[in-house]
Amino acid sequence: MKTVNRVLLRDLRPQIPRLFLVFVLMMATTVFEAISPLPFKYLIDNVLGDDPIPFVNFFHNKMTFGFFVVFIFFFVMLMSHIVQYMYSLSVKKVTTAIIYQFSQTAFESLQKLNIGFYRTQEIGDYIYRLGNDVLALGTLIEEGILPIFTSLLFVLAMTSILFFINVDLTILSLMAMPFLVFGLYFFNKRIVSTTQRSERWNSAVFSFIQEALSQLRIIQAFSREKTELTEFKQKMRLSLENDLKLEKLNLLLGLFIGAVIAVSYSLIIGYGLSLVMNNELSTGLLIIFIFYLDDLTNPILSIIYAVSTFKENAVKVERMNDFFEAKSQTKNTGVLTEVTDTTIDFEHVNLLSKEGLPILRDISVKFPAGKLSVIVGVSGSGKSSIVSLIPRLIDEPSCGKMLLGEHQLQEYDIQTIRQNISLVPQDSNLFNDTIYNIITFGRPDSTEEDVRHAARLACADAFIERLPRGYHFRVGDGGNYLSGGQRQRLMLARAFLKDAQIYIFDEPMSALDLRTRQQIWESIGKVTKGKTTIIVSNVLDVISEADLVVVVDKGKIVDTGKHMDLRKKSNFYNLILHEY
Repeated sequence: MKTVNRVLLRDLRPQIPRLFLVFVLMMATTVFEAISPLPFKYLIDNVLGDDPIPFVNFFHNKMTFGFFVVFIFFFVMLMSHIVQYMYSLSVKKVTTAIIYQFSQTAFESLQKLNIGFYRTQEIGDYIYRLGNDVLALGTLIEEGILPIFTSLLFVLAMTSILFFINVDLTILSLMAMPFLVFGLYFFNKRIVSTTQRSERWNSAVFSFIQEALSQLRIIQAFSREKTELTEFKQKMRLSLENDLKLEKLNLLLGLFIGAVIAVSYSLIIGYGLSLVMNNELSTGLLIIFIFYLDDLTNPILSIIYAVSTFKENAVKVERMNDFFEAKSQTKNTGVLTEVTDTTIDFEHVNLLSKEGLPILRDISVKFPAGKLSVIVGVSGSGKSSIVSLIPRLIDEPSCGKMLLGEHQLQEYDIQTIRQNISLVPQDSNLFNDTIYNIITFGRPDSTEEDVRHAARLACADAFIERLPRGYHFRVGDGGNYLSGGQRQRLMLARAFLKDAQIYIFDEPMSALDLRTRQQIWESIGKVTKGKTTIIVSNVLDVISEADLVVVVDKGKIVDTGKHMDLRKKSNFYNLILHEY
């Protein structure tokens, strides 16, 4: 609950002027609804009954007074609906603004989570939260908090009027309240725990579908359709069972409340009839008492269901708030906004996984400014983790220092670091966008000629021109309309166009044929001349031209030097070259 309170205080503060209007309209709605049954008292007792007509100087007969009462009823009902419309519209505007801000904050927080975090989480879970749970805060306010306040205000007004009509009947009416409160407490504890399980299973189903669709080619290639279907059916069954259990609890709560109200109404009407027969209460007052009692019942039910809604959506809000308070968010506390020295120095850097297992151990190496450095090693040795630390995609090492020039990386504004780095990651997934927008992603203000020049350097211009619509061809989800080599060349073109001070290439030519690889290597040489360049690669042509070769194994640097020197002194290095 503390988490929900913090979220509400944060996101409701900008909406205070609108909330004040909502409160005023809430008061007006309560007033009109409170007085709407009163005309029936006069119609029954004064027009249809034998009670004298009030204001006899203005009304000469019962018919005239009756039409006046009907007009008052019409006016009150019309104003009630107008105010209710304004109230509902104002509430919707407030909740829409809050949902917009909440979703914006969630998406912004998602982007701050470092890559190491995503390696240990199910992406589908967070897609589900962002697409589904982000609405929870608006629902919590619109169908939880505001109905509670509105209904409490209305209950106070109705109770005051009921006491004014008849004290004994009102006390008898309120005797049902302890039973309703007990039912609410009993069922809500179970509703909250069931909602938590339901959310987990709904998220698990969504994550499973997302993963299955992304791996559909593999599933079909290995004839795993039936196995995947069986697992999907199991997850879906558990999800639906929890949803059904939640719905059953809500229906049981409604049944319990209905039973309590039925007993209460029967006692009140029976006692009210005895009062009328003993001339202790007029027929009109009994009827409007029942009207008001019915009006009192609705807000009480509204409070009960609003509390349930609040509890259910509070669970979702707390799940969403995990984004905002995630410990894996990259912290941007640096103030330096200019990079003057691109020397990158690792000093005794260690990196642990989420489970506490070592990924990098005592990494100490200096990548010289304006030079070409190559990191080599077998798969899983920690090469990608080293280069991911430089742009702070993995935020901070467990211990040790990383320097850019004379300053630690954490002293720089994170955008400054990343604006000075052109990165080609190992993963070749692309945005579902046009080729032109993909290449200009790092420099959206580039000219068309700049884009074509970068594409030519990456040996991509020829295949782009052959595509329908050329540079305006959409590549599909993850770039699945293109081959692996074509996607890799687009990523190279994007990096070339950015033209940063530091270039980082993680296996940049793994999907390319030998001829294209040689052409692109020449382009890399031209583009990165005089720039600090770090390449993860075991390709001999790349390694042989490096100013520094860093040999990594099992998260440790086992040797450094130039290619020919390492060939002479390192058996492990020769073994790696032999394997590749």
